[in-house]
Amino acid sequence: MPFVAENLGASATLATFILGLYAWGQFISTVIWGRLSDRFGRKRVLLVCIGGYVALSLVSALAWNFTVLAVIRLVQGFLSAGMTVVLPAMAL
Repeated sequence: MPFVAENLGASATLATFILGLYAWGQFISTVIWGRLSDRFGRKRVLLVCIGGYVALSLVSALAWNFTVLAVIRLVQGFLSAGMTVVLPAMAL
């Protein structure tokens, strides 16, 4: 990802910021996905998270500037936090 960001014209500092957005997305949305899984069920939440992550991975390969890449990275972090829904099921 840092090489992709630098190829799009981002500095090393901006590329690091883009990488950090992924973690911020996870941090913000972990509780949200937990509440949604309680309301709608784990399977539906996982399908949304995995499908969205795959779609955004394909779009990130075609990102045309670093702003789009940053937004995609933030939303991917948001969607990857949905995997925390699986952890309670694995503990059973």
